[in-house]
Amino acid sequence: MPELRSFLIGVVVGGVLLGIVAIALGAFSGDDYDPVVARLLGSPVATATPRVTPALHTTALPTLAPTTQPSPTQTDGTAPEPTKEPTSTPEPQPTVDPIDLYLAIIQPIIGDLDANVAFLIGQGSSNPAGSTLAANTIKDLAARMASASPPACLSTAHGTLIQGSNQAVAAADQLLAALSASSGGLVQVALTAMATARSTLGSGTAAVSSAPC
Repeated sequence: MPELRSFLIGVVVGGVLLGIVAIALGAFSGDDYDPVVARLLGSPVATATPRVTPALHTTALPTLAPTTQPSPTQTDGTAPEPTKEPTSTPEPQPTVDPIDLYLAIIQPIIGDLDANVAFLIGQGSSNPAGSTLAANTIKDLAARMASASPPACLSTAHGTLIQGSNQAVAAADQLLAALSASSGGLVQVALTAMATARSTLGSGTAAVSSAPC
């Protein structure tokens, strides 16, 4: 029995040694070399060979030169003319009827002229200051009336208005002279002339209203 026990122990020890040898050989053959095992087996320490990753093959892209657009030229070698901005067509202006234009100018003048003539007829002899102002206003209105340009169909009526305004101016001057001279007789003559001027202006106004335009 002692011999059998010794035999079994020898077998176990031999198996262990064979396993250790097999492990050592497997470690030496690969990249995963374990220096600790090597020391245990008494072998020199080997340096593991590092894994080298192969470099990727890359192709450099060519550098493109910047492109430039050639400046446009005419076929004859001259530079083209700059592009002109589109011009907008002006809207047509509304036309003004000459009759309407004349009436818009003359009618206010007729109204103001008649009002000042009526003032002189009613208060000219008793209000010297007011008469002076009214006389000067009549002269200004008469000048404005003369500068108006009537259409052909109103030329006759306009002539009558001019006649009445001239009469009013002359009567206003007579009245101012009579008041300055304190002459009652001359004042009456001037007032009569003023009434005649007002009548003429009334005829001109009626002619404007009934003109064949």
